[in-house]
Amino acid sequence: MIARARDPQDRRRHVVSITDTGRRELARIRVIVTRLEDEFLAPLGAADREALHSMLVALAALHDPGCCPLDEAEAL
Repeated sequence: MIARARDPQDRRRHVVSITDTGRRELARIRVIVTRLEDEFLAPLGAADREALHSMLVALAALHDPGCCPLDEAEAL
């Protein structure tokens, strides 16, 4: 699902990339996760879901700034 190859510019490094098989598997898993998320969060309305998402991003960014995009973390 991933490919690893030497970096042609710097032979000491390796470049890791996702393969077509990996992309298909990732898409399949995202569909499953979306269904589970929709089922789990069904009792919440759109505003509550957005509030929950914002709070979770804020907590994640606090503990690991690399886990979310800077523009999203800065907005909180």
